[in-house]
Amino acid sequence: YLGDIYLTLRQLNMAENHIKKAIDCSPDNPSYHYLLGFTYSIQRRWDKAIGEFEVAVNKEPNNDEYLRGLGWAIHCAGDKAKGLAYLHRAIDLAPTNVNILTDLAAAYLSALQFNKAREYAQRAVRIDPDSNVAREVLDNIDRFQKYLGQSGER
Repeated sequence: YLGDIYLTLRQLNMAENHIKKAIDCSPDNPSYHYLLGFTYSIQRRWDKAIGEFEVAVNKEPNNDEYLRGLGWAIHCAGDKAKGLAYLHRAIDLAPTNVNILTDLAAAYLSALQFNKAREYAQRAVRIDPDSNVAREVLDNIDRFQKYLGQSGER
């Protein structure tokens, strides 16, 4: 599938064009809406990403990856509480998903809630010790705490 290939190659305009064509052919396929939402997320086009993720979640409300995408986009768009609620729904469905755990850690880090951020990042590292993303989030928590001179919650 070309849209997914272009997305992997980070050729985002080509990915967007091909995914939109796929949606035109099969508008009820939630994975196409998820992929388009993911493309928009990479571009930080949060409103468009949220719209596509919502379509995917409406079609498959218990898909942890669709919920993760929606939660992260909503969080990044500024509605932190609502974004976290979707991320928590996602982790409830897939408690060992390292991507969801690292998104939760990053979300809590952005709110300077170091203990919660560390809890999720450490869980991710325990599940996948080779995850560069999980280790990077854990390192960022340490760096932020050291920089701010805080050992606990703000």
